[in-house]
Amino acid sequence: MAAKSLTDFSPNCDTKRSYTHHGWSYTREYRNWNSMIQRCYNPKHPQYHDYGGRGIGTYYEWRNSFEKYITNVIAEIGPKPSPEYSLDRINNNGNYEPGNIRWATREEQLENRRDYCDDATLEEQKKKAAEDAAFDEQMRVLDAISQKYRRT
Repeated sequence: MAAKSLTDFSPNCDTKRSYTHHGWSYTREYRNWNSMIQRCYNPKHPQYHDYGGRGIGTYYEWRNSFEKYITNVIAEIGPKPSPEYSLDRINNNGNYEPGNIRWATREEQLENRRDYCDDATLEEQKKKAAEDAAFDEQMRVLDAISQKYRRT
């Protein structure tokens, strides 16, 4: 089958970019790459505010070339271990780029979310939870005392 040339418009610029079919178009890897590009560069994507809206982008060679992306990823972190894994950014505030990517399970990625990344924030959340628990206990004691005096 001969390679077909396609043209498309980049989400953030008016210049045409062309691709060549590479045999990966209907694979999960290609869909993941395309989704990553859309999240980072398409303001109409539902998750853009979590990615491109926060300044997160991709390595410049990956943005317009799936071939370079897949070649670099496999060279850096190896092929995808199994379907349960997907590409994850090690530094959640950093770009998709060499040195900041890994294969991770859904559970590992949930631990790498913004609300879990900052140790200081996590400690503040733990302290607040402990304070809330102590306050709840004090309220239970006061309720018990109040109930006791209401009965008498």
